[in-house]
Amino acid sequence: LGSAWKRAVSGPGYLLTGDAAGLCNPLTCFGTGNAMISGQLAAEAVQRAIASPDLFTADLGTYDRALYRQLQSEFQIGSLLNTLIGQDWLFNQLTSSHPIQTMARRVLRRPLAKLRQM
Repeated sequence: LGSAWKRAVSGPGYLLTGDAAGLCNPLTCFGTGNAMISGQLAAEAVQRAIASPDLFTADLGTYDRALYRQLQSEFQIGSLLNTLIGQDWLFNQLTSSHPIQTMARRVLRRPLAKLRQM
């Protein structure tokens, strides 16, 4: 999802969470925080679906929108990193910079901080 974040992770009668939704970042090997956030958002979407008159036609697209809203900045960073990896010299130059390393650590910790706020 980090590189193709506009792909749907829900549909009629299903929700994908965690690794099944592609929330693991293979570049950083992080994904636990994202998986927990997606699980929380999926539980909320399922509660709304169960409360709706017809469970099987309930709008689960709210889950996609909520997931994107929560993890949007991380998805954008992941897309940028995927692009940069194709340019070895540029990727090495950028990642050796201390300000970039500091920013990357802060961005990668954000999903766990968001989970603590939920």
